[in-house]
Amino acid sequence: MKNPKETELSQYPSKKVFLTSLGKIKADLVIKDCNLINVYSGEILEDIDVAVKNGKIAYVGEADHTVGDFTTVLDLDGDYLAPGLLDGHVHIEDSMCTLTSFTKSALPLGTTGVFMDPHEIANVLGLEGIKLMIEESKNVPLRTYITIPSCVPSTSSEFETNGGKIGPNNVKKALEWDETIGLGEVMNYEEVISGEDKYHQMIKETVKAKKTVEGHAPGLSLKKLNSYIAAGPSSCHESTTKEEGLQKVRLGMHLMIREGFASLKNLKDIIKIITEDEIDTKQISLVTDDRHPRDLVEEGHMNHVVKRAIEEGTDPVKAIQMSTINTATHFRLNYILGGISPGKYADMVVISNLDKLKIKKVMFNGKIVAENGKLSTSIKPFDYPKKSKNTVHIPDKLNKRDFDIYCKNDSEVVVRVIKVNEDKPITNSIDEKLPTKNNLIQIPNSKELSKVAVIERHNNSGGMGLGFVKGFGIKDGATASTIAHDSHNLIVVGSNEKDMAAAANILREINGGIVVVKKGKTLAKLKLPIAGLMSQKTVKEIYKEMKEIKKAWSKIGCKLQSPLPTLTLLALPVLPELRITDKGLINSSKLKKTQLIKKKS
Repeated sequence: MKNPKETELSQYPSKKVFLTSLGKIKADLVIKDCNLINVYSGEILEDIDVAVKNGKIAYVGEADHTVGDFTTVLDLDGDYLAPGLLDGHVHIEDSMCTLTSFTKSALPLGTTGVFMDPHEIANVLGLEGIKLMIEESKNVPLRTYITIPSCVPSTSSEFETNGGKIGPNNVKKALEWDETIGLGEVMNYEEVISGEDKYHQMIKETVKAKKTVEGHAPGLSLKKLNSYIAAGPSSCHESTTKEEGLQKVRLGMHLMIREGFASLKNLKDIIKIITEDEIDTKQISLVTDDRHPRDLVEEGHMNHVVKRAIEEGTDPVKAIQMSTINTATHFRLNYILGGISPGKYADMVVISNLDKLKIKKVMFNGKIVAENGKLSTSIKPFDYPKKSKNTVHIPDKLNKRDFDIYCKNDSEVVVRVIKVNEDKPITNSIDEKLPTKNNLIQIPNSKELSKVAVIERHNNSGGMGLGFVKGFGIKDGATASTIAHDSHNLIVVGSNEKDMAAAANILREINGGIVVVKKGKTLAKLKLPIAGLMSQKTVKEIYKEMKEIKKAWSKIGCKLQSPLPTLTLLALPVLPELRITDKGLINSSKLKKTQLIKKKS
C-alpha cells in the first residue's frame, strides 16, 4: 500500500526530486562510476554517481543514499556521461522525412533536443503546417522547440509566390504557444536594415514575449552587420569564414557553427577562432541547419558535428559544451536543459570513446531509449491529414513549348545566366551570348548551359519563371524537385524542353518529390507527398531511393557530386547573387527583378 504522503507528493514532482536528493525518497535510477562531462565547470569529474527521479536529475555525487529496493542501478564502469546533444538550428523538413522518422534516426546518435525552424512546411501550409509538426512532436521522445518562421515568404509576393503567409499578427499569436521558443531566422536582412515595418514588428513582439530572435546574416559589411544586430537578431548560423565568425562573436552575436550538408559545411574554417585564436566559447554553439538522408545515415547528426569539432582540434569538453549548455543558455532554457545538474531533465548520453564520440546509450527522461546506435523504445506513427498531401496545384499538364524562351528577331542575344558553385551556396551572375532561331533562344552544346524553370505550384496560377543556369552540366535529360527553398515551387533543370515538361508532369501527378528523366523515360523518382517536402518512410529507406536518384543524375550527364542542394537553393532570393523564382530572375544582392535578356548598350 502506498504511503499517503507519497501519493500527495506525486502531484509535486519537483518536491519528489529534491527529497530524493536528501535520500528521503529513493531514486528511480542511479548511474554509478561514470566520468562526468561537467559542462558548467568545463571539467571531467571521475567516479561520479547521478541519481534520477521522475525524469529529472536529483543528485550528482556519491549517491548510495538515494538507492532503494526498487532503484535501477546502472554501472558505467568508467564510461563518460554527458548531457544529451542539442541542435540549436535545424529544418527537419530538409531531411525529407517527418519528425517521427527524424527522431528514430537522430535519437540513437545522441540527439535529445532540437530547436527547429519549420519555415519549409510553413511556406507551403502556413501556420497549419507548423501546428501539424507540433502535434507530431508530442509523440516523440525528443525535446522539440519551435522558432516561428519570420520569412514566409522569404521576401515578398513581388519576388516569389508561396503557399502560406505569416505576418506580425500570426507571430504574436504563435509566440503564446507553449512550444514556441522564439522568432525563426530573419533572413531578409536588407529589409531589416532598411527599416521594413513588418520585420521590426515581428522582432518587437518576440522581445516583448521575452523570447529569442534568430538571425541570418551572411557576408554583411561591418556597417550593415552592426545595423542588423542593433535591430534585434541575436544569432547567426550563416558564417562561412573564420573572419566572419570572429566578427560576429566580437559584436555580441551568438555564433552558430554549421556543419550541414554539401556546401553548408563551414566548421573546418570557423572553428579556427577557437583552436587558433582561443576565443571564449560561451557565445558559440554547434548546429546542423540541414542534414539530408545521406548525411544522417553515413555520418550522423549532432554526434558528427561534435566529432568534427574534436577532429579539428577542439577540446572534447568544449565541443560538448557548444552542443549542450551553450545552446540551452542561448534559448534561455539552461534552467532545465543542457547539463547534468539537480533539477534538470535527465536527458543524457553514455560515451565509450570521447575523441570519436562513440555513443553507447541514450537516455531521455531518465530512461534508456537507444543502445549502440539502435532505438530501444517504440514511437507511434503520426497521421498527416489529406490536405497536407495535396499541395502541388498546377492547372494543366505542361508541354515542351511551355519551356521555350522567346526573343526578338535578333540573330543573337546576351542573357544573364546563373552560375552555380557546388562548394558554396552563393551563385554568380554571368553574361552569355546565345544564338536565336525562329524567335527562340538556342543553347549551343559548347556553352554547357541548361535551362531552368520555376513553376508556381501553390495557387493553381500556372505562373513560371524561365532562365539559364551554368554548372550542372546536364547533357541529355532533366531533373525536377518540389523542394525549392524557401517557397518550394516546382523547379526543373534540363538540357531539353521535352524532358523538362515530362519531369514537371510527373511531380504534378505524384504530388511532389524529386525525379530524373531522360528521353521521356523516368530513370528514378522519390515521392515526397507531405507538403511536397517529406516522406513518412524511414531515413534509411529515403536514403536508398536517393542513391538511385544520384545514379540517374549521372546518367543524364550531371557533373555535380551533390546536385540537390544546388538545385533546391536556386530559387532562394535572399542568397546572393542571382536567383530565379516563379516571377523570373531576381538580383538578390539588390533584391530586385532583373531581365533575362540584357539590353544592347
